Amino acid sequence: MSKYFNLKETLAFRHRSRSSHFRDIKEGLCPRGINVGPRSTVWLKSELVHLRCAIIAGQTWAEIRQLVSEMHAKRISQFVEFEEEK
Repeated sequence: MSKYFNLKETLAFRHRSRSSHFRDIKEGLCPRGINVGPRSTVWLKSELVHLRCAIIAGQTWAEIRQLVSEMHAKRISQFVEFEEEK
């Protein structure tokens, strides 16, 4: 089972301000949140950990953008697989 962070937990985990966090998302440097309700968004802890590891490893911004893009593609493919199993 995946662990999710709400916005407050995500900001604390990333050591980012709210505006910096959303700027990173807009620039493709952080995964988008998952809407779980009309006013509720969460982020996957596993994705944020993977992102942190990439930054610590010294990956370039282009490599991090590619990683984030792959994370989004993986989410979509997992959803499609789930829907096909129904």
